[in-house]
Amino acid sequence: MCDFDRIESLRNGTLPQEECAAVRRHLETCPNCRRWYDMLEALDTEVAAPDDLAEHVMAQVRTTRQMPRKTTRRWLPMAAAAACLLLVAGLGLYGQRPSTALPSPAVMSRGIEEDPAAEAMSGTYRYTAPDGSAVTGTLTEEQTASVRTWLAQQTRTEDARDGAGTPQYLLTAAEVEALLKAVPGLNLRVTETWFSLPGETK
Repeated sequence: MCDFDRIESLRNGTLPQEECAAVRRHLETCPNCRRWYDMLEALDTEVAAPDDLAEHVMAQVRTTRQMPRKTTRRWLPMAAAAACLLLVAGLGLYGQRPSTALPSPAVMSRGIEEDPAAEAMSGTYRYTAPDGSAVTGTLTEEQTASVRTWLAQQTRTEDARDGAGTPQYLLTAAEVEALLKAVPGLNLRVTETWFSLPGETK
C-alpha cells in the first residue's frame, strides 16, 4: 500500500533505518510513489538569506527618522511592521527565490482550517509547473462534487491514500483535459495532476 508519509520521511532522513529498505523496494515497483519521491527530491531546496541582509536592514532602520521619546510606545508596532517589510524587501532585492517545498498529501487534505465544514468537503490538487515548482490549489465544494461525479462516470478508482486515509487520484494529462471539458471553471494545466478528495466517490 502506498504511504506518502513514509516516502517523505525517507527523503528527509527521519524514517527508521529498519523501514528504509522496504520503502526503497516499493519505490522500484510503484510508479506513482516514485513520481512523488522524485518531486520531493526536485523541490528539496532551502533558501538562505544573504549574510549581510541583517546589516542592510539595520542600516535602513538607522536612517529612518525617529519619533520623539514621549510617543515611542505608540509607534512600536508600526516600527516592527516596517522592519518586517524591509526584511521581505531585502530578500526580493537580493534575488532570492522563495522555498517551493511541496506540502505532504496529509497537509493537502486538511484544506482550510478555519472552516471545518469546508475542510470536510473541499478537495485539493497539485502538479508540477514547467519551471519545476509545485502548484497546489483548493477546489470549491461544488467543484469537488463534480470531480467525484466525473471520476465515478469513468469508473476511476483511487491510486493511493495518504496518512489521513484521504483518497488520492493521479490523472494523466489526457484525463485532465477530459476533466476540464466536463467540469468548467477548473484552473488547471493539461498535465499529470494529483487530486486529493476527502470522502467516498459516488
